[in-house]
Amino acid sequence: MKFLKKIFTLMSLCLAISLQAQVQYTQIFDENIKTLEISENAMIQLNSDDVLKINFDELSYETKNFSYKITYCNADWTLSNLAEFEYLDGINRADIEEVRQSINTTFHYTHYAFYFPNEQLKPKISGNYIISVFESTEPDKIRFQQRFCILEKEANIIAKLRTNTDLGVNTKFQQVDFDVVTEKNISDPFSEIKVFVRQNRRTDNEANNIKPTFLSGKKLTFSNNPKLIFEGGNEYRSFDIANLRILDDGVRKIQYFAPYYHIDIQNDNFRNGKSYQFRKDINGRYIVNLQRNNYEKDLEADYVFVHFALPKDAPFFDGRVFISGDFNLQLLNKKSEMKYSNEFQSYTHTELLKQGGYNYLYLFVPKGETKGNAAPIEGSFWETENEYEIFVYHRPVGGRYDKLIGYQSLKAN
Repeated sequence: MKFLKKIFTLMSLCLAISLQAQVQYTQIFDENIKTLEISENAMIQLNSDDVLKINFDELSYETKNFSYKITYCNADWTLSNLAEFEYLDGINRADIEEVRQSINTTFHYTHYAFYFPNEQLKPKISGNYIISVFESTEPDKIRFQQRFCILEKEANIIAKLRTNTDLGVNTKFQQVDFDVVTEKNISDPFSEIKVFVRQNRRTDNEANNIKPTFLSGKKLTFSNNPKLIFEGGNEYRSFDIANLRILDDGVRKIQYFAPYYHIDIQNDNFRNGKSYQFRKDINGRYIVNLQRNNYEKDLEADYVFVHFALPKDAPFFDGRVFISGDFNLQLLNKKSEMKYSNEFQSYTHTELLKQGGYNYLYLFVPKGETKGNAAPIEGSFWETENEYEIFVYHRPVGGRYDKLIGYQSLKAN
């Protein structure tokens, strides 16, 4: 009996360690939760008047008593060992009180919104955080979680993008170089500083574990690093479903099969092998809106089934195809994977989306890999306008958490 108890304790410990080591992403675990949005690029300054607004829809008219809690993470978004009182001022649980029901929509939904920080909860330190939302009666059943960052600026970042990369000049790549100038000397920058670089908020091709190339006093130079070479990709595709009465940008067909609307997006063609063409986009984002006067988009925008099609004579046998954009949180998983239809000789996918304008790309993931590649479907060009974000964290020797001391965003072209 004692032996079994020891085995159970050991298994529980291993499970806890495994969960602690898992990277935390913005994720929705309940299929009825839709249109999760957060303001201010999911970042605010520590000890400022900045406030994040988080809002989402739940597909029912049944008002739920939702609550949320805050969890602190390391620079790599694994769970921290800090106790709640070390990173948060207040009792770590608050209710969501802004609740309103949709108006004149085919899909009935309830819209929820809340703000952080607030009178009940305030962050004490900078770094990475997760907001987890749950029903008040089921605190262990997380409906969704949202990443956000608190910045404590102790460093300036001077960054530039170049197409004269270490892999060639004006080909299909873009390279990021930057200097980090800290307010104070860092005793061991190679071990104390952690840097992450993201392209268009994607996490599958994120650059991490980047070490300085040169050191000069308080300046850390990151240049000519192969990890900072990104596939240029192509401008995002787009469609507009703000008006369900006209065929707007990217829309091929609008049909009403009671009680819901169905929209077919224009059949998408492969863009690899073609020349670059500039197209104004919003780098993967979406905007909820309606094309009529005097409306409230949060409550009056309807939900519609959006059907995507990417024609191809035969499926890829060496990898999978995913659709990527902020509307699916830029995650390459089962929910975003395209399925091949032999009947229609096409990759197909359906999303339930709120009215508005959307950006998206098709990414190819080779077998055995997790990183999406744009080139096989979209093509890849040095001219593409992309948005890059640089995050700089500092954990001094003996420190127990990663302060976010620097942040910079920049665009290519």
